Amino acid sequence: MRVLLSPSGTDFSEPDDTSAAGGEVGLEETERHVSLETSGESTRLARDIEDVYEESPRGRRLEQEALVLDAAFVRSLATIEDPSGTYAERGAAVRDLGTRLSPFEVEALYRFLLAAAPDTEQERVIDRAVKNDVLNLLRNQDDAPEDLTEVMMALFGDSDQDAAVRDYALQQMGVWHEHASDEEKKTILSAFEAALDERDTSLAGTALIGLHHLTAGIDDETSVSNVTEAALAIVRDDNADDLARVTALNLATGSASARTRDSAAEWAMDPDAGYPLRLASIAALGSDGSPEAIRVLERVEAQGDPHLRPALETAFRKLEETGAMSVNPAQP
Repeated sequence: MRVLLSPSGTDFSEPDDTSAAGGEVGLEETERHVSLETSGESTRLARDIEDVYEESPRGRRLEQEALVLDAAFVRSLATIEDPSGTYAERGAAVRDLGTRLSPFEVEALYRFLLAAAPDTEQERVIDRAVKNDVLNLLRNQDDAPEDLTEVMMALFGDSDQDAAVRDYALQQMGVWHEHASDEEKKTILSAFEAALDERDTSLAGTALIGLHHLTAGIDDETSVSNVTEAALAIVRDDNADDLARVTALNLATGSASARTRDSAAEWAMDPDAGYPLRLASIAALGSDGSPEAIRVLERVEAQGDPHLRPALETAFRKLEETGAMSVNPAQP
């Protein structure tokens, strides 16, 4: 395979009569290109992408033996991949790519997505945001990119990737689900189910949200029950990530409030539980509406923590609106 660099904006989607049979690029066509092997950054890109295509089923499926890469794309990709660049620069380069990427350009972006995370935390922060931007770009292409589900699965399943990037890939699969084939939908569902076991990270919470979204509006009591049971299991797991427990508590509230009340009461009262968990617990108790929940909220209010007062006022207001109580202790 030969990789050729075209002048920016040149459209070679319809080869002219000078193109040789079998996908070869004809003489006049070749003269209008600059070989990637003659330009610095392009040399590396050509070598790397040719290697990817030789090893990839996606590459083997392409009928052309010589592929054209737009010069503007090469420049944008170099900016996107540059770990020393700012987010503003790299994000703008992603947006400049547009929504009509060629299969070859999509493959180049797949390679970027699956690359290892940078070494420093500062570079990781930018890299994870840029990779999420690239996933958004690919998901919004005019023509759905082939193998996007496969690449997102690989990104999610790579434990060496930055944890936030894995989380982004899982979130993106949830949005992509409605556009996926039936077989891909099964694959996406399996990813969410696998992520539920990663309770020590935010992935479990992301998986719960995704599963809740996928089961919303469908007449399947078993699926809804399974999501609720998964949420309750995370709520009760003392070793689970706090954010995952907050998400689980929010999802479990209402569908199984009596079973979450004890955990919510414990966290709401515990100054060491952390504010995200305490605030979510107060909200859950406000939704519960039982006399036991009201007593816990009154005890939390008596602690006098000003950071909890807005959440308490909201919880008591909700209890008044539902008729569960007539006096709001949190009001001055």
